[in-house]
Amino acid sequence: MPAYPIDDPGEPTQGAGAVAMIISDTPNLLQFDSEISGHYTKQVMDFWRPLYSTKAFVDGHYSIECYLSALEAALTDALKKATIPELYKMDQLQACIYHVPFTKMAAKAHHRHFEVDVGKKIDKESQQFENVKKSFAEKTGPWLSLNAIVGNIYTGSLFLSLIDLLRNSNSSNLRQISMFSYGSGCAASMNIAYPTPGFERLRDKIDPEPELNTRRKLSIREYENIMRINDSLGSGDTEEFSPSEWDLTSDFLYLGNRNHIRQYSGLKCYKSCARNMVR
Repeated sequence: MPAYPIDDPGEPTQGAGAVAMIISDTPNLLQFDSEISGHYTKQVMDFWRPLYSTKAFVDGHYSIECYLSALEAALTDALKKATIPELYKMDQLQACIYHVPFTKMAAKAHHRHFEVDVGKKIDKESQQFENVKKSFAEKTGPWLSLNAIVGNIYTGSLFLSLIDLLRNSNSSNLRQISMFSYGSGCAASMNIAYPTPGFERLRDKIDPEPELNTRRKLSIREYENIMRINDSLGSGDTEEFSPSEWDLTSDFLYLGNRNHIRQYSGLKCYKSCARNMVR
């Protein structure tokens, strides 16, 4: 559960939930294409939660940039591995689903996916952007209804869109889909998957809407009271270590926190500087 503090810009996006799956060599719902899978990782501080905090911290605009860059890199990596990349062009996909921290992010993701597919940037003011919007309305937008009412559930958000897709489709009109997963920090993957023929017979079993309809709406006062109780369970807003606890066998030295981000120095440089100072 992304626990943003009260009045934080990210607060309206937060949700709570999880998706459980059984992995099988005889799948009933979905089969992944083992021949095409793209990956990307990079060390970035776009979203994190320090050990001392019950709340997450996020650099919103930077996180969006990291997400889109990771999507482009993972998709490019996937297409490089494909024997026949033309088979995975967007016009061959019946659906494109993405990690959904908030539903508008899926539109941004599809825009970038479309740009990689056609090999050029498309400004929102250009005439070609109408093609982007049309593609989004057909391949991504219809499968965001569950995300819209549940909110951000981290990795589960991708599979919530998948559930929405499967519960509203059938074998005759759904053959090949793309799935993009993202985790802040960051790591990303792009996969191609094929719904198993006959998956629609399990539609009622995977549909969470009956359970979602039994939820009780909280008042603003109830919600804020829960959040304040949760905040009171935290362990402060600092992180300190005694020099006696430093791991001097490491190549790095922890220097403390700045803006809730851990700061490190190369320990080898630190030792060298210390020796020079002694001399």
